[in-house]
Amino acid sequence: MKKILSVFLSVFVLLCAVSMIPEVKAERFFADGFNGSTYEGSSTEIVDFARKDDEEVSIKGALPKYSNAGTYRNTCANTAGAILLGYYEKSYDELIPNFKAARVIRDRVLFATQTDAVQKVIDDLYVKMDTNNGGNGTTVNGFQTGLRQYVTDKGRNIEYKKIVSNENLNIERYKEAIETNKPIVLFVSKYTMIPLTEIYQNDYSDKYNKKLYGGDHVLVAYGIREIQYYSSAGNLTKSTTLLMVATGYSQDPLVYVQIDDRMRIIDGYTINIY
Repeated sequence: MKKILSVFLSVFVLLCAVSMIPEVKAERFFADGFNGSTYEGSSTEIVDFARKDDEEVSIKGALPKYSNAGTYRNTCANTAGAILLGYYEKSYDELIPNFKAARVIRDRVLFATQTDAVQKVIDDLYVKMDTNNGGNGTTVNGFQTGLRQYVTDKGRNIEYKKIVSNENLNIERYKEAIETNKPIVLFVSKYTMIPLTEIYQNDYSDKYNKKLYGGDHVLVAYGIREIQYYSSAGNLTKSTTLLMVATGYSQDPLVYVQIDDRMRIIDGYTINIY
């Protein structure tokens, strides 16, 4: 009887010890393909107004329009990394070998069309970011570690500054980054995408043609547009905040995403390569 009681107590103590071990939260993977760009349909929104305020600020020249054309899949993080490298390559031409990413003509920045040199960078980042190892896509840590390794291998430095906390984007820090010409990487889940040419405006209404996507994806942001709509009595009736982003898609490479809609911003960082 004593032996049975002893075994029972040992098992009880073990179970208690196991229950006290904190749960390890699995890292989230961000991917394109099926996982990151699940098209869920479209919608149209029409906003009527008597008056509106419409303010927009963005990085001059926007961002490169890169996309993955290789054999690897779930490469949105790798493509986002290449877009960031292409942006900074205009200042540091060693970042993408055998490629001139941009021409700067006075105050205009003209990004070059993607070549095989860019695809080699995407493929390299696929390996360095440990993509599709343990899940479909790339983790935030994998993105940061892999991009840092690539940049330091080229003799440069990279700095990440967090601007998303508890899935809330710090708009002031976001604007500061844009105003100092630093792009932002955003890790999102579900998002409403509006092509730049799909906002139709007249004197009394705006029409938004939206594309709805599911899944987890990585975007690179380069601007913001804020619109406030007012009634004839002068009352604010609606506010809309649109981020200007590079998607990593060959179709719709630069778009708006609507943050006061269905999109969740899981994490985000300003990026500075120097």
